[in-house]
Amino acid sequence: MWDYLNRIFLSKMALFLFNTAVYWAVVLAFGFGGTSARSLFWQYMIIYVVMNLSLYAFRNYDLGRFRSLNRMALSVIAGVVVGVMASIPFLLLFFFTRVPKMQMLFVSLALCVGFFLSHFLFSRLSMAAPRKSRRLVILGDKDRWEGFVDELTGVLGKGVESLSYVDPRQCQPLEPDGGPPSSLVITDHSMFETRKLREWLEETAAKGFAVEFAPQLAEEYLDRIPLEVAQAYRHYYEMAFRMARPAPSQRVFDLVVSTLGLLAAAVLSVVIVPAIIFDSGLPVFFTQKRVGMDGETFWIHKFRTMKKQAAHEPSFAEDNAYRITKVGAVLRKFRLDELPQLWDVLRGKMSIVGPRPEQPEFVREYEDRIPFYNYRHNLRPGITGWAQINFRYAGNLEEAMRKLEYDLYYVKNRNTLLDIQVILKTAETMLGMRGAR
Repeated sequence: MWDYLNRIFLSKMALFLFNTAVYWAVVLAFGFGGTSARSLFWQYMIIYVVMNLSLYAFRNYDLGRFRSLNRMALSVIAGVVVGVMASIPFLLLFFFTRVPKMQMLFVSLALCVGFFLSHFLFSRLSMAAPRKSRRLVILGDKDRWEGFVDELTGVLGKGVESLSYVDPRQCQPLEPDGGPPSSLVITDHSMFETRKLREWLEETAAKGFAVEFAPQLAEEYLDRIPLEVAQAYRHYYEMAFRMARPAPSQRVFDLVVSTLGLLAAAVLSVVIVPAIIFDSGLPVFFTQKRVGMDGETFWIHKFRTMKKQAAHEPSFAEDNAYRITKVGAVLRKFRLDELPQLWDVLRGKMSIVGPRPEQPEFVREYEDRIPFYNYRHNLRPGITGWAQINFRYAGNLEEAMRKLEYDLYYVKNRNTLLDIQVILKTAETMLGMRGAR
């Protein structure tokens, strides 16, 4: 398994180096001119760094996405466009000499073509290259773990040649069959509590079996923490979730973005507010009580997108789809109805990125019926989040459980790079008009 992971890492590194060569080749061909080459170099260096973050955020280094040319093209174009746009605030620091607009346009177009060709080439090479398969041996009950393992092998695809289950209570001897490398997947940490089983694991590992753990595989390949895995490794995950708290740097980022965003929202409000009033009257804003960090309730603010009703009962958004106004439908498509939440970010009730805040009535139900649900309140709720970009709107208990699995992944693994990925992916969703319902 580790050999497979190392090959994926080397492939991504090779693609990164190839993209780097393409970038600087394009810059040398179209980007320099005049006598200010030194100033332009540092500006292109800034664009290079920001654009690579953007390409990463739009999963341009996820080799599994190369099967679809349309998806590849959209990811490359979105990564380049958003990367250039995100670079502009940094380029404004260069007062005297800046990259000319037409020059920037030519460079951006050339990069879209160059990156697409490099990704296309790598996709063909990766498909043509022989893949090393491996044998997975699942140490655990098949009835309990079959769903998780089927999803995992579905992601791994042809990389898994054979799959088998071993009853941990029997400790049957295992021998390499002389075929592909074998990985022994530990589904439950409680197996280490028995001395006999620990000794059997050590003997099996000594025979050449790579020992893997369900949490490692789930987070690496599924980008979430399945509840059955979290329950099997409960002590490990509870410790990780309890330690999760907002980082000071995230609050600084929230203050900067919310302040700038509110200035932009004020300009857009000149059009949005009259449109709402003309379409469906007052009020302009929609407020609702939500649950925030540490379980405290607060009032969330949005532009109103639905027709007024006499009583406000807790309900899923899809249950009220018939009430969406014409202007509201447009606002939701571009997620412009979320702009007033920047005020909630500024006053410290929310963050730009985090688990979405839920209605108190649903929170009480979910905390009673879904394990680990309360840990999502260790961070400030966000305008957008890891669950929002990876899973559809949750309209029932089962979907709420799946969405929580993505929230728990974010709670455990939150960092600045992950936040950037969420923000850029949200921008891609907005540009593609795939807004909330």
